[in-house]
Amino acid sequence: MSAINIPARTGFNKSILLLLLGVLLFSCSASSVAIANVGPIASAFYRMWFAAVILLAVLLLQKRWQAVKPRTLIWPAASGIFLAIDLMLWHESIKIIGPGLGSVLTNFQIFFLMLFGILFFKERPKWSFYVAMPLAIFGLTLVVGVDWSHATDSYKTGVVLGFLSGLGYAASVICLKQSQSHAFKMPAIQNMVVLCLTASAFLFLASLWYEESLQIPDRLTLGSLLVYGILVQVVGWLIVSRALPDVSAAAAGLVFLVEPVLTVLLDNAFFGLHLSQLRVLGIALTLSMVYIGANSMQVAKQTAREATP
Repeated sequence: MSAINIPARTGFNKSILLLLLGVLLFSCSASSVAIANVGPIASAFYRMWFAAVILLAVLLLQKRWQAVKPRTLIWPAASGIFLAIDLMLWHESIKIIGPGLGSVLTNFQIFFLMLFGILFFKERPKWSFYVAMPLAIFGLTLVVGVDWSHATDSYKTGVVLGFLSGLGYAASVICLKQSQSHAFKMPAIQNMVVLCLTASAFLFLASLWYEESLQIPDRLTLGSLLVYGILVQVVGWLIVSRALPDVSAAAAGLVFLVEPVLTVLLDNAFFGLHLSQLRVLGIALTLSMVYIGANSMQVAKQTAREATP
């Protein structure tokens, strides 16, 4: 997303507030997973299934469903599968190391996205990207603990899964981008319905393979899953999609960093995350470098477009 000229300051402020509301809803994601008394596959399944049902109902009520060729379904279906894998890994990470650290780790998806852009889309980041990435990794070592050799195997597994979840998310975003880059693309909401349905089907099969129950055991779990599936996946994304066109890339990047910061604070307050000075420094360094890295790619893409006659 490139920087956009803002026509009116009042509209810009409203869009920033709207975007902030969406991001605040996103910050409920990891906490909802931590609260739910179900496994990582089950929580992922209900997030995508609740979203699929609601979006499909909206699409049918608005009579906007379009008949498409089978090849049109390939990219959104692939995006759904990669998103399902991302959620499985991320949820397992959250169950092991908590929502705060899990959210910081999965934000590394921005670097995976940049690497995909460099390798497959010939995108050229600014020099700041090559500075930001190693510094972000250094910040990550401060977040997860410098003395890695003394960490438990379970903790190490949680860290690795959280980091790899960013790779799954990046692959999902790339496929989603491809799904909207062709002349035979579907409307955005229909595209998302296909994505959610595919992810739900994949997660259902995964639950059978890993013998994980999809039963919702109590009202607290049901409430957290409804928040996760409806407020986060549907309402949150609709709000963000509405606000983003009127917000610059730099401002959006800063607002999106509110999510992992707020999740870390919630983890500290309610789930027992210990915030040492070293860990706070690592979180600040990591998220700052994520922001700088993201904007280095955005500026480079903008410069390339301006240089094109």
